[in-house]
Amino acid sequence: MTSRGVPHFFALPDREDAGAVARRLQPEALGLRVLYHPSGRPWIIGRWADEDIAVARTGTDAVALIGMLPKRTDELARRTGKLRGGTEGLKDLSAAFPGSFHVVGSVSGVLYVQGTAYGMRRVHHTVVDGCPVAGDRAVALADLVGAEIDLTALAMRLPEPLAAQLPPRSMWRAVTDVAPGACLIVPAGRAAPRHVRRHTPPAPVRPAADGAAAVREALAAAVAVRTERDGLLSADLSGGLDSTTLCSFAAGQLGAGELIVGGIPGDETISDDAH
Repeated sequence: MTSRGVPHFFALPDREDAGAVARRLQPEALGLRVLYHPSGRPWIIGRWADEDIAVARTGTDAVALIGMLPKRTDELARRTGKLRGGTEGLKDLSAAFPGSFHVVGSVSGVLYVQGTAYGMRRVHHTVVDGCPVAGDRAVALADLVGAEIDLTALAMRLPEPLAAQLPPRSMWRAVTDVAPGACLIVPAGRAAPRHVRRHTPPAPVRPAADGAAAVREALAAAVAVRTERDGLLSADLSGGLDSTTLCSFAAGQLGAGELIVGGIPGDETISDDAH
């Protein structure tokens, strides 16, 4: 198993045979970090910065948020304490905190892995010597099992935008994608992993003005997760409403950080993006 030197993680079920998978990942040799199930078995192995993870534990339950997180995640401990051995409460964690992150749970021996609702952060899984293994990078799982590229899946990606209308399919054989809006649950024992729908787009029942205020508040909070870290930020400024809005929020929130925006000027007779 080679390390690509970028943030990534593998999530293992609370099973005896997960120990062999953990050794195969060579965490000590590759400088990977390891978190453990409440049982003491290896749970999450990977590479991440301290600020990119928050973990809470209560009895036989543990929850980790991995990704772009706010500085304060005190609420995570309270919510973990209310799980009471069931994974249902994990589905709402993405809405409880601003940012962009994976939710990984170990709840009474059940492994739960969830990405973002619309595919920004994905979940994939494979089987290593009979043991299910989940992760956020399909290529890392493919490396782990020596999977070959799925040429059919590759062909399906070529005719864009048609590819967006096709069901999700991994680019590697033996690696399975979890669709955006679904989560992966690996039950305790030897039951097969399953995908469970955890998010559907809400019905348009709110007045536009109310909805706009809620979207503005959510966007401001999400951008603040990034700007509160200070340092250097970069963003695309293409002239559309989405990038312009995000860049405006970022510029208004900057403390000691710096924002660099980039764009590609086009034909100004048909587009005023550059202006």
